[in-house]
Amino acid sequence: RLRSHRGSGRKLASRTIGNQRSSPEDAFRKRLRSTTALNALRTASPTLRDTRDVVLLAVARDGHAILFASDALRADRACALAAVRQSGAALQSCAPALRDDDEVVSEAVACDGKALCWASERLREDPRIVVRAATQCVDALKYCSAGDDIERWRQIMITCCSKNGLALRHAARRGEPWCDDRAIVE
Repeated sequence: RLRSHRGSGRKLASRTIGNQRSSPEDAFRKRLRSTTALNALRTASPTLRDTRDVVLLAVARDGHAILFASDALRADRACALAAVRQSGAALQSCAPALRDDDEVVSEAVACDGKALCWASERLREDPRIVVRAATQCVDALKYCSAGDDIERWRQIMITCCSKNGLALRHAARRGEPWCDDRAIVE
């Protein structure tokens, strides 16, 4: 029911159930029905941007909404995982420590291989992460770090080329000797 403002005859905008007013979280959920999650979190109060349930709800609909979460929640692993599962590119808005988290980055590149460019240097050298990114999007290979271990990168190229022959073009662009390697070409 709507309550009247005392003495003015105007109706208050807040709904009441019995004698309880709706919470800010309920108002946020209602706002999510009428606008994008990104816009809803962008225009939310600082208190709501620091409320874990609110941020999780927003990033489940649009991973990029994590950009407008509080710093504490941008560093929250559960919020980051929910965001990158919805949009791998949301990794760029996560805290730097989470860009070095194996599971967060693995989920991000599984959703969008090009998210590899926002991963830490250590993970851009990790063969498991690189292959997962290249499997989702072969162009992700341009973001991998070269490292010094040629044999490790040869094995990565063999794996990537066996899944998608277009991976070989990235080796050719970088001037690597793998283009002449029969194990890779075949």
